[in-house]
Amino acid sequence: LTRQIESYPNHPTAIEARWMLALVFERQRLWTEAIRLYEAIPSDSPHGGELAGRLAAVHIERWREARRTGQ
Repeated sequence: LTRQIESYPNHPTAIEARWMLALVFERQRLWTEAIRLYEAIPSDSPHGGELAGRLAAVHIERWREARRTGQ
């Protein structure tokens, strides 16, 4: 996925690669990486309807984790 994004950043498949990789990072609790990828996905993409919700969920989880760990 990373290779697809780096090699063909403007190709339509790069949007799907960003989405899939962001989901992986989210599940791994790598919040900053997930946010970076979600923010790189155009809102008019096929995932546009889910994008704001996923991005909000990641920000909330990052905030909760920071509160738990005192960061």
